[in-house]
Amino acid sequence: MDNPQNDPVGELIRYFDGELTGEERATLENKLHLDAGMMEEYENLLLARAAITHYGYRQIVADVHKTFSGETLSISHKEFSSPKKIRYYLAAAAGIILLIGGFWMYRAFSLSPEEVFSRNYHVYSLNIPGSDSSGLTPVETAYSRANYREVIRIHDAGLDKTAKGEFLAGIAFLEKGNNQKAIKCFHEVLDLNSSQADPAFKEESEYYLALTYIRNKSLDEAISLLNAIATDNSHKYHEEVNSGLFEQAKKLGSR
Repeated sequence: MDNPQNDPVGELIRYFDGELTGEERATLENKLHLDAGMMEEYENLLLARAAITHYGYRQIVADVHKTFSGETLSISHKEFSSPKKIRYYLAAAAGIILLIGGFWMYRAFSLSPEEVFSRNYHVYSLNIPGSDSSGLTPVETAYSRANYREVIRIHDAGLDKTAKGEFLAGIAFLEKGNNQKAIKCFHEVLDLNSSQADPAFKEESEYYLALTYIRNKSLDEAISLLNAIATDNSHKYHEEVNSGLFEQAKKLGSR
């Protein structure tokens, strides 16, 4: 049997198809965040999926290109000096450009909130100093083991109402697909920090709240948050937001 670690494309396809376990998904998303090559492969697969879905449209482009490329190869200097021939080939080239341009316009307008979320989301990595986990709180222990059910149980039982506890619960709810509860947790972190001189998990909560808003299709709220992050050069997630996320969110919101 092939080792999935040696088959990144296969692993990404399983990710798209929802076949990975929670731990496998978390590991893969961390790889995507750290490995630019794998992220490029991810982007290529997203494009390929859209292309396959709209195969008929792409086939038109391919057919036109095939038709005219064959003729272009046989163009002689004499033929190309003919105004009629020039107009003919320019029209063919323009047609190909328009068709390809149309496809890319389709790609821009077919971008979905879930797709934007998936491109930019990665499971938050909890910083644990050293290798000794004996000093971790119960919610930190559960989260470090990707035991999101236990993180949620601790939260719902009211056993950890710290900013960190609320933030980790928000990520756990995201992992379980519960947008509304994730939003509530991230807002709770921001409320807890509103009167603190040294806020904890404020910037993390703003970033993940914006992503959750996108997946929840609450685009006005997402764009407002992302704009604040994009214009704050000192924000922890400033570069991530300005590397494409903000523009993607604005495209979604402009439809």
